[in-house]
Amino acid sequence: MKVCTCKKCGHVYASKRIRPFCSNSCRQAFMTIYPIPAILIGAINETSNTSYNQG
Repeated sequence: MKVCTCKKCGHVYASKRIRPFCSNSCRQAFMTIYPIPAILIGAINETSNTSYNQG
């Protein structure tokens, strides 16, 4: 088991694999505020050549 912290509410929980959110409701609320794919959270490089960063 891994100890995880929810990026939305800060809830600390145990999971078999690392997940950024403790529930689907936290994931949906976070995606409303930050409309980028959850898989990219923490992995965006500001100097990358993606259309997201060029805008």
